[in-house]
Formats: sequence, structure tokens, C-alpha cells
Amino acid sequence: MASMDGTVALVTGAAGGLGSAVATGLAREGAVVVVVGRSTTRAEEAMQGIRRRVPGALLERLVGDLSFQSSIHTEAGDFLSRHARG
Repeated sequence: MASMDGTVALVTGAAGGLGSAVATGLAREGAVVVVVGRSTTRAEEAMQGIRRRVPGALLERLVGDLSFQSSIHTEAGDFLSRHARG
């Protein structure tokens, strides 16, 4: 896989299974990984798991319940305020 330095990747489901594997792989390749979690605790636990496997991982937390449209809009706005491209 090519280096992903400078790439921002938003990963849902990073707390386990395939999402965790994807987030870890992206972090290993140098991407900034935005970990989406239903709660702060779940997102932090996912980030700790990734950091155990990739100590220098560049991670950010985004908390929201994707089963609610209002939460999706709020979190999308938060993400775009931090990572919008001009």
C-alpha cells in the first residue's frame, strides 16, 4: 500500500472487527484516522487498541450515534469544520 501521509480517513465501526482492522491499517500507513464511536468511552477504547498496534498513530475522536439523522448531521459538521478542503 502506498503511503497515506496527509490523508484523513473517517472510520465507523473502529471499535471491533473489520472497522478496527481498517482503522489500524490506515494508521499504519500514515493516515490521520478519525475514529467514530457511539460514546466517548467506545471511541477512546478503539483508539487505545489502535495505539497498542501502531504506537505513533495519528488519531482523532468523533462521537455520535449514526442511527440518528440529527447526530449524523452534527458530526458531519464537526468533521468538516476540522477537515474541509478549500
